[in-house]
Amino acid sequence: MSKKYLYLIIALLMVLLIIVMSYFAFFRSDVIQTRNEGKYPESILNAINNPVERISESFINLVVDDRYLISYGGDTNDGTFYITINSEPVDEIAVEAEQVFLEKLLINQDYACELYVIINVPSGIDSNLSNYNFGLSFCPDNKPHIGDVSREPAANERYTEELIIEN
Repeated sequence: MSKKYLYLIIALLMVLLIIVMSYFAFFRSDVIQTRNEGKYPESILNAINNPVERISESFINLVVDDRYLISYGGDTNDGTFYITINSEPVDEIAVEAEQVFLEKLLINQDYACELYVIINVPSGIDSNLSNYNFGLSFCPDNKPHIGDVSREPAANERYTEELIIEN
């Protein structure tokens, strides 16, 4: 083989290697996303820059549903995501809201656990749960999860129990 053909083969192999590396780096959606230099990946930036509702310059709603609200507070490089559970059954709706959160931001559970996310429950829904800032149920963190806290019966459940006792 002449040197000309050898150089041609090496050049083709390098081009092929660059194409394969580019595919894995830029086009695969299942590649685990990591934070680099405190900046969010493009999928999160797209959600932040295109909110459903802008409350203020630094606070937006990403998903508005009668049962839950997914919001973000902060700048486009670092902030806090909030998932507010506005309906019963709190446990089931929290799991659904977490899934919608992942889908909206186009991220996986591992990356979501790297973000600062607070799940909260207003006192009108459950006064016992309103005392906590919960973490995502699938993250192995030090925050309590909604299922970890004992709950008081809802107001309508207490009323039913009182009627049974009186009769």
